[in-house]
Amino acid sequence: MSHSPIKHYVILVSEHNIAEYQACLSFQPEHIHLIITTRMQKAAQRLQKTLENSSLSSKIHLIPSDHHYPLSGESALEISKWIEHVFQPYTQQWQAQDFCVLNMTGATKILSTLLLYAYPWQKIHYQPFLPQQAQLQVEQLYIHPTNNHLVFSERTALNSEIDLLNALRLYADQVKSHTPNPIFQRPESIDLALQRFEAQKENSDHPFTAITPVLQQLWFVDKPNQKTVFKSWQDFQYATPTRLHEFFKQLYQLDENATTLRCDEQGVELPTIQYKKMQNWRKWISGDWFEQLIYHWLIQQGVAPQRLRQGVQISSAQASGNETDILLLKNNQLHFLEIKSDISKQQSLKEFEGQLLAQSDQLGKVNKVLVVSDSIKRSKSTEQWLAFENNCQSKQIRIIVISKAEDLDVLI
Repeated sequence: MSHSPIKHYVILVSEHNIAEYQACLSFQPEHIHLIITTRMQKAAQRLQKTLENSSLSSKIHLIPSDHHYPLSGESALEISKWIEHVFQPYTQQWQAQDFCVLNMTGATKILSTLLLYAYPWQKIHYQPFLPQQAQLQVEQLYIHPTNNHLVFSERTALNSEIDLLNALRLYADQVKSHTPNPIFQRPESIDLALQRFEAQKENSDHPFTAITPVLQQLWFVDKPNQKTVFKSWQDFQYATPTRLHEFFKQLYQLDENATTLRCDEQGVELPTIQYKKMQNWRKWISGDWFEQLIYHWLIQQGVAPQRLRQGVQISSAQASGNETDILLLKNNQLHFLEIKSDISKQQSLKEFEGQLLAQSDQLGKVNKVLVVSDSIKRSKSTEQWLAFENNCQSKQIRIIVISKAEDLDVLI
């Protein structure tokens, strides 16, 4: 991208700073100045830290609210006093020949408007919100020297890639990456995940339909104290012993710890929740398989791997969250995907909503997406599902019901 080197780049910090962050990566100014209103202290700290940990060599400067001249960004009178007594004295250190640019994308309308005329800017940047465009745009403007009108100059596409975790760090105080379920790396696991999905269809005679109720009863209802429980093939319905025997051998190949479990012509030894060595296998059977399948389908449908991340734990000053299922960075917007494969008799739909909100609500302007298998929708009455949809809509949660891979196209 060809442009004049920027000496001073002034940014108005807001709750949503991905656009400005990418502009900094693209223009690589010598100095970045962050204007911080009283409400944006925490957002400014996160933006400053993320900029400092990036590949930029820019010097980062803070222009905060002053004790005598506070800056809430809401009152024209207050802002005018802050500009006169804080901002304009601050800019006196700049040289007349310096190329100075104001990025007016963030903060309040009155603050950005008054700052337009607070300094003789060489250029003014504005980044429109265009969610359907893959590339972020910067509209470049200037103040006409004779009539003081704001004049459009050009639109520039920003080519710098944003790292997904860095984008997340603009919202969270701490971001930790955890290793996804190691079963995801097993070559046979994706085929078994596809089989598990097909088994959820109505009138399926797949062995999973016989296995799943027994395991759910064992893990979520009975909860025995011993590490394993032996079940004869007669304890399973809808499948023959021979077919169950062969299928369990495939399932136990997913975890090397299962090699010690009995599986023969009489029945199968099942791990309980007390058998910690089989925890990954149990988590995969309980729902991780659907997370793996959704991730696989997103890649298959064309999402670049660097735009996806599994197993991220987000913490803020207020709370430490659980791991997110899948994070997606699409068109410079963060999407939190909560993946649900099934619903037990003990669960309510409201629990799904609560888990997603617990992860994303503290982070501001992120997109909340609940991805559910169509078997969940089928298990509820029309009235129950409509009530759930309306409740999610009121909380800006998008629901995607999955019956095939193409249902994810709305996220591509």
